[in-house]
Amino acid sequence: MKKIAKAMVIMFIMICIMIIYNALVSSIVPLKVSGSSNVENILYAMGAPEKDVPLIANAVRMASRQTDVPENLIIALMVSESNFDRNAVSVSGYTGLMQIPKQYDMKYIDINVLVGARIFREKMYVTHGNVHKAIILYKGWGVTDEKGIYNADKVIRIYKNINDREV
Repeated sequence: MKKIAKAMVIMFIMICIMIIYNALVSSIVPLKVSGSSNVENILYAMGAPEKDVPLIANAVRMASRQTDVPENLIIALMVSESNFDRNAVSVSGYTGLMQIPKQYDMKYIDINVLVGARIFREKMYVTHGNVHKAIILYKGWGVTDEKGIYNADKVIRIYKNINDREV
């Protein structure tokens, strides 16, 4: 029982630190958030499950507002990470739409998307605003790893495809 209580306290402290850190990071490395987009239509067009679209759209808008990560980039990461499968689990144990560490995923779409966007925001800070390198790090690769570069290129293509749909 003491181990569970201790683990919960540690997790709570980690989440608090992450929230404070991301608040600081968001004031240091500003990202341009695209104008209002019809997130629902993009999600439908990209193949998100119809029943989850309203929840995912709200989560994407909230996460974008709180982290300054563009809505369409969050969606592109989501397509690449889970292809909108909210129950996806990687072989490394990452979970949900944004494939976040298991200890943060409580099976709530909004939390999963927000934590994923905050993690990405941290990667943007670490890479001094380099989106390509931030994607590579978000996906768990080294910035010079060929697989990481390939995966980041794929996310960028998805992002551009989404932006082209809006024109």
